Amino acid sequence: MRRIVRALACIGGAAAMIAPMSAAQAQTPAVTPNPTPTPTPTATATPGTDAQACKVAVTRLVSSRTAIRGTVERTGCEEPTILRAELRFERFGPDRVVKRAKRTLRADGALNFAVRCTLRTRSFYVVVTDSDGNFAKSEPIRLRCGSTTGFDNRTGAGNNNGAGNGTGNGSNNGNAGTGGSTGGSGNTGGSKAIGTAAEQEVIRLTNQHRQAAGCNPLTPDAALRTAALNHSKLMAQQNRMEHQLPGEPSFVERIKAAGFSPLSSAAENIAAGHPNAAAVVDAWMKSSGHRANILNCNLTHIGVGVAEGSGGKLFWTQNFARH
Repeated sequence: MRRIVRALACIGGAAAMIAPMSAAQAQTPAVTPNPTPTPTPTATATPGTDAQACKVAVTRLVSSRTAIRGTVERTGCEEPTILRAELRFERFGPDRVVKRAKRTLRADGALNFAVRCTLRTRSFYVVVTDSDGNFAKSEPIRLRCGSTTGFDNRTGAGNNNGAGNGTGNGSNNGNAGTGGSTGGSGNTGGSKAIGTAAEQEVIRLTNQHRQAAGCNPLTPDAALRTAALNHSKLMAQQNRMEHQLPGEPSFVERIKAAGFSPLSSAAENIAAGHPNAAAVVDAWMKSSGHRANILNCNLTHIGVGVAEGSGGKLFWTQNFARH
């Protein structure tokens, strides 16, 4: 049976969303409107001797109901090495190492590891090194048993591994879940521009970040734009930033009612008070939950809506989906 997957997260002046159809919505803690800049979850390599050809990267960090799992990879290399990885979580004082793993490689290869999870949410990250001095570190991701937060950019993955594991089990961060097959473009209209100039700029900047992370660009969709715009208008009318306002359907039901069908996965980011497209996308990218929605390679379509409230305050909504 195919299940709809939903998503949710928040940042002071912004918020984001994801979980299965039958599960409760998950919401990230609020963050300040101007968070400290952070890169995308996928770690980039610090070059060693052969900087451009040989590198290491953290390509997976996810949680299931029983374990936190990670993968590190070494690519573009010709010499043998020992690939080492450490899973750590942040805390006051020195961060704690909860798992060490290593593997001898003849050249390129991957190293998988896992550690039993708990119900306590912590900010985990992975450090990877090899014998040639290559180094990479992933950005912290808040995980616990059943979290849907995480990323899976393994070479040749392209499937529904990782990010959708344990979807909808009450995680703190709304992130991407798995869906069905891609299907058609629905109400897309091909490459036709959809929305206002500001809304189109949000889409352009969002796709710019996705392409930098190795994801395909999202296709603008008229139905998703309708769902997003109606929600932004309602937030502006009530001067409240929430994923579900009083008397309003859930964001998944709003997307379905707008005509996006069939629907197998969906996510939502919202924000308020950011003056333009660049500012709001920058704020979303500095929040792990929102960034996870933007960089969810499983999602294929997008709709953006912006509405002006009292005093010129702007309310923004991003709806993501997959057939």
